[in-house]
Amino acid sequence: MAPRCLAKANFPRMKGCNKHKANKWLLYLDANNLYGWAISQYLLTGGFQWLDLDKLPDIRSISPTAKRGSAWEVKLRYLENLHPAHSDYPLCPERQVVKRNELSPYQNNDLIDKLNGGKFAETEKLVATLETKDRYIIHYRNLQQCLELGMELEHVYRVLEFDQSPWLEPYITANTIRRHDTKNAFEKDLWKLMNNAVFGKTMEDVQPDPALVGRKIFHGSNLIAVHRKQTNVVPNKPIYVRASILDLSKYYMYNFWYNHIKRKYGDRAKLCYTDTDSLIIKIETEDVYADMIEDADLYDFSDYPEDHPLLEKLPPDQWVILPDGTRELNNKKVIGKWKDEFAGTRALKYAGN
Repeated sequence: MAPRCLAKANFPRMKGCNKHKANKWLLYLDANNLYGWAISQYLLTGGFQWLDLDKLPDIRSISPTAKRGSAWEVKLRYLENLHPAHSDYPLCPERQVVKRNELSPYQNNDLIDKLNGGKFAETEKLVATLETKDRYIIHYRNLQQCLELGMELEHVYRVLEFDQSPWLEPYITANTIRRHDTKNAFEKDLWKLMNNAVFGKTMEDVQPDPALVGRKIFHGSNLIAVHRKQTNVVPNKPIYVRASILDLSKYYMYNFWYNHIKRKYGDRAKLCYTDTDSLIIKIETEDVYADMIEDADLYDFSDYPEDHPLLEKLPPDQWVILPDGTRELNNKKVIGKWKDEFAGTRALKYAGN
C-alpha cells in the first residue's frame, strides 16, 4: 500500500537543503522476522466453543496471555473524526472487489491509457479503507486494538472461543538464537526460513489442482500416460493458526505506527508505503537519529557501519560484552525489533505508486 507517490527529505548537509524549512527525514523500517514474532505469541491449540451472545466477556479485559482466546465476527464502524488520523494506514484491511467508480480520477485516466480500448475487469483485492467493516472476522487482540484506537463496535454476530498457548515460541527462539550466532549469510537465511516455513505449512492448500487432471503432458505412439484423480481430500492443515498469525502480524504493525510513531510525532509523521513487515515514513523532526536513540529499545542497529555517529551515542545498556572482549548490540537479530533498511544512509527522495 502506497498512500503517497512522492516524498522529499530536507536535512542539514544534504545537497539542496532549504535551511528555512523544517528538517524532514525518510526512514525505511523493517520488523525483524515479523512472522517469527507472531508465531511466538499465544496461538490456538483446540477446545473450540461457540459463546452465548448474551454472556460475552468484556473484550477489553482478555489478557494476551489468557488460557482462552477468541475470534469475533463483528460490525465495526469507522467514526468520521478518525478519518484524518487514520487515512494513511486504515485498520482492518479486507478483501473486496474494487469497482471502476471507486477509482480516483488519476487512476481512471491512467487506466484508460493502459487499457488501450480494452475492458476493465473488476477483481478482488486486499484493500485498507475507512469504510464500515461488516461481518468482519478478527482476533480478539486486534479487536481490542481497534476499540482502543477509536473504532466503534456496532454489533457482534458470533464469537468462537479456544484454548491458546505459546506452543511454538521455544522453536522460534531456538532458531533465532542460531541465526544470531551464525557468521555466514546462508545460515542466517536458513534459520529465518525455518521460522517462516512453519507459517507456510499452516496455510498450505490441500485441494488438488484441477488443471493437472487429464492434462496432456507426454506425446508419442509408444507412450501411454495414466492420470489419477485425487478422490479424497483431508483438510489437515491448521488454517485457524494461519489466521491468527496474520492477524497478530497486523496487530504488531499497527501498534508500532499508532502507539509509537503517531504518538511521538502526530501529524509530522506521514506514511509513504507499507507492506507486510515494513514502513517507509517521512518524519518532520530536528534529528530523527537522535529520536531513535531515545527509543533504542525498539530498534536493531546492528547493520549500521561501526563508525556511524548513532552507534557512538548509544547508551552503554544497549551493548553486551562478549566472552572475547568485543561488544555487540543487545537487539541484534531480535525478532520484532525495527531495522533501518537504509543502514544509516540518509535517503533523499521516495517515489512509489
